[in-house]
Amino acid sequence: MRTIWSSVQRRERHMLRKELRAIVLRPKVFVPILAVLFIPLLYSGSFLWAFWDPYGHLDRLPVASSQLRLVDWSLLTKN
Repeated sequence: MRTIWSSVQRRERHMLRKELRAIVLRPKVFVPILAVLFIPLLYSGSFLWAFWDPYGHLDRLPVASSQLRLVDWSLLTKN
């Protein structure tokens, strides 16, 4: 049994196919869409890379250590 909805769905599928074909065939439209889709991929990839093993390379971390000096506070304050 055919209803009016089946013809509407068919028209919608046809319009969607037509629009997608037009987007893919025009580089002015397709390239920015790819760029917008690629930005979250870069962000999530760099986020995962940064937090994957945070303690794995601590031996190569350039840090300096200093000793705590004892200070005679009586010389620094005025009475």
